[in-house]
This record gives sequence, structure tokens and C-alpha cells, in this order.
Amino acid sequence: MTELTLVDPVRSIDGADLEIRPLRPADRRAYECAVGRLSPRTRELRFGGRRGPLTEAEIAHFLDVGHDGREALAVWSPEEGTIVAIGRIEPTVGGAELALVVDDRWQGRGVGSVLIDRLIEQAVGLGYHDLVATTDYENVVASRLLHHHGFRTTGVAWGVIELSRPIAAA
Repeated sequence: MTELTLVDPVRSIDGADLEIRPLRPADRRAYECAVGRLSPRTRELRFGGRRGPLTEAEIAHFLDVGHDGREALAVWSPEEGTIVAIGRIEPTVGGAELALVVDDRWQGRGVGSVLIDRLIEQAVGLGYHDLVATTDYENVVASRLLHHHGFRTTGVAWGVIELSRPIAAA
């Protein structure tokens, strides 16, 4: 398995220093703040429709990365001391699902692209052969980003696009 060091330094396309590391239950407060900073539209696109705050059960689920095929990575801005993006892979029938969200202020700066690359590395290391992702039909930016990383549209229904990407296990 491709192990991520405790803190893996990366840089945004505009030169900002960032760090990627596994998301941990101890990051709960930073996670809640990161989700709280998302615009209503970004929240809607990531969590599927207009909604209020995440429930306790949802937060616990998103922070429960038992390293049993579920992994989550957080991109941190050391300068701000905040999480600026979160990505997850979670087992599904026949593969794994990839999901991510990038803070509105950091969108368009290459953060999502770096995060997808790292999640694909994690999926390969875990032995997955296929990744799937879903996004709102209106989320053109996410669709383009996923297509750029080798995902192909496999279905469209009820305003949701499903994409998939085969990966070679290590």
C-alpha cells in the first residue's frame, strides 16, 4: 500500500504551500469549521441538495476512517491553520467511491487535482481496481476535473452523473 507520510507537503498552482495528511477523529473541530466555511452552493453540490448542518451521525461517519478500505485525506493550509479540502475513498460493491470537496476560496488553484491524485494512489495501494464518483449534473467543474483524471461518464439519472475509472492495483 502506498503510505502517506504524516505530513506530505504540496504546493497549489499559484505557489501556496499546503500539507496533505490523513484525516483523523481528532480533526473534528477543524473538519466542522471547514464544512461550515463552504458556501451554500458548494455544500449543496457536495452533500446532495439544500440542507442544514451535518448531523452528529454524518460527522462521525465522515471522520470514521478505520483504515479498513475507508480513507480520508485533508489538505491543510499551514499559513491559515485550516483544512482547505477533504477527500475520501470508501468501499463499494466491486470497487471504491471517491468524494471530495474544496473550500470555495481554494477552488481553481489545483487543490482538487492534487487530492484526486493522492486518493487514486491510496486506492491503488488498497488493491481497488475501479473507482466511482458521482456529482450533480450542474457541477461542470467537478465533472471536468474527474474527466481530466481519467474518469468516464457511465450514467446520468435524476440530475446526477456517475463516473468511473479503472485503476491498476499495486
